Amino acid sequence: MGKNCLLFFVFFLFVNCVSFAGRLGPPEPPGESPDTPVSVSVGYFHARARLEPDNSDGDNINVTQDRLYLQTAYRVQEQWEGYFRIGGANFKARDAFHSSDDFKDGFQAFASVGLRGLLYEMPQHHFYRFGFGPFLQAGLYSSYTDRTEAEKLKLETPWEVNLGLAGQLKFSRLSDTTLYGGPCLYYSAAKAKHEHSLGPDSTTYEEQNMLGVFGGLRIPLPEEFSVNVEAQYKSRLSTGISVMKSF
Repeated sequence: MGKNCLLFFVFFLFVNCVSFAGRLGPPEPPGESPDTPVSVSVGYFHARARLEPDNSDGDNINVTQDRLYLQTAYRVQEQWEGYFRIGGANFKARDAFHSSDDFKDGFQAFASVGLRGLLYEMPQHHFYRFGFGPFLQAGLYSSYTDRTEAEKLKLETPWEVNLGLAGQLKFSRLSDTTLYGGPCLYYSAAKAKHEHSLGPDSTTYEEQNMLGVFGGLRIPLPEEFSVNVEAQYKSRLSTGISVMKSF
């Protein structure tokens, strides 16, 4: 009964919320410790961000991305894992052209790498255990291009990096369902090259702010499967969902 309620909550959160980073996850790797050192996951992430120019020559723009990815992770120690993520993402920006037209480009390849793990985990306390640990994640995206009759805009190789600390509560009475969250520092940027009637120009755009928060749930399922849902708030709200299998 409890797990069914949690699964309903996951579905509700995903449908109603579906950030500029990908899923960050809890610090502890999934699976049964060293017996399952490898995990593979597929996921979807709806990323939203507000970008601002690094000078006063442009306006802030709101961007969104839909990301589909495949991730492979490996335990480098009992409570630490490194992972590699590859997938495709589109790119949309509101009122990006001088004509106020929106910028749109289809799915292009991207890749991310990361490292996370538990620094400390307290002994079992009634029906839960608390732990925390750091994470580092970086991603690189393909360039995106769109044009109107009078303008051409190219966004060159957007990139991002995220660093933070996550706490987690692992509930033994709910099949080790894990509730997690914490603060994160982030930076993302891309150079925009603009061609129009006045000649070419370029501006570097960066995501607003540098401090955000995130949180989510990881729910174990039979046969070493698990589902993970996560929300992040940086310059805008973003969410995603993934399904994992541990080996």
